[in-house]
Amino acid sequence: MLSIEQRVKIVEDRMTDHSQLFMDMRQGLLQFEERVDRRFEHVEGRLTGLDHKVDALRQELGTQFRWTAGIMLT
Repeated sequence: MLSIEQRVKIVEDRMTDHSQLFMDMRQGLLQFEERVDRRFEHVEGRLTGLDHKVDALRQELGTQFRWTAGIMLT
């Protein structure tokens, strides 16, 4: 049978292992969060560029429509 000191030592060792595991998990989650944030920034940048292109296309089509309608009415 194990003494109280031996049992306490076993529990302390397990707690140390668990603490290290949680610290590793926390660090991994923080790194994952940073990667996700960078990816979303990249996606937002691409969407902003796409919005500008769509706006330019919409403006160009509006101009062409006015010209076409003006020619047809003339």
